[in-house]
Amino acid sequence: MASKMVTDRQKSSAAVVQAAAQQGEVLGAALAERSVAETGVALDVSGLVNFLATTLEASVTALINADEAHERELADDPGAREARDEAARALYDDVVAGRAMLTAVYGDAAVDSMGFFGSTSRDPVVLARQGRSVVSRLRAGGLPTPRSALVTVDTAGLADQLDAKVTTLEERLSDVAREGREAQLTLTEKQRALAEHDATFTGVATTLTGLFTLAGLPELAARVRPSRRHAGRREEEEGE
Repeated sequence: MASKMVTDRQKSSAAVVQAAAQQGEVLGAALAERSVAETGVALDVSGLVNFLATTLEASVTALINADEAHERELADDPGAREARDEAARALYDDVVAGRAMLTAVYGDAAVDSMGFFGSTSRDPVVLARQGRSVVSRLRAGGLPTPRSALVTVDTAGLADQLDAKVTTLEERLSDVAREGREAQLTLTEKQRALAEHDATFTGVATTLTGLFTLAGLPELAARVRPSRRHAGRREEEEGE
C-alpha cells in the first residue's frame, strides 16, 4: 500500500502541473501584455512553464517509484520472519525433547555439561546459539555411564538431528537480517527521493505562484502556492 505522505504529495503535484498545463496560455498572454506595456517587448514564458511542469512530473514519478520499491521490499519481510519462527519452533521442540531424554538417562548434572543448562530460550537468536553449543558438546563426548545399562542414547544421531535444525534456523535468521538490510536501503532511497521532491515542489510551486501573481492572476497564484507548514503540499490543502 502506498504511503500517505507520498500520495498526498502526488495529489499536490498533480494540481500544480494541471494549473501550469491548463492556465499556461492565460499566464503567458497576461505576462506578455504586461511586459509589452512596461518594456515594449513581449515576454514568452511558455518554455519556462513547460519546464516547470515536466520537472515536477519527473520528480513525483521518481518519488512514487521509490515508494513502491520500498513497499515491495517490505512485502517480503513477513515470509522471512514466518520461516524463521517456524525453524525456531522446530529446534525448540527438539532441544526440549533431547534434554528430557538425556536427563532421564544421565541425570541433570550430565545434561547441564552438554549445554542444556538454564531454560531453553524461545528467542530465535539465543536459541540458535544454544543449539549450536549443545551440538558441539554432544559431539565432543564426555557423558557419564548411563544410570541403567539397559538404556542408551544415540548422542551422535541426536547431535546430527539438532545440527540440521540449528543450521536451518541460522539460515532463516540470515534471511531476516538480509531482508532488514534491503528494507533499510529502499527506505534510504525513498527518503532521498522525498527530500529531493520536496525541494523541487517548493521551487516549482513558488515560481508559478510568482508568475501568476505578476500576471495579475491572484486566484491561480493561490491555487499553486506551496504550504509553509507541510512540505510538498499546497497551501490550499493545509486543512485536509
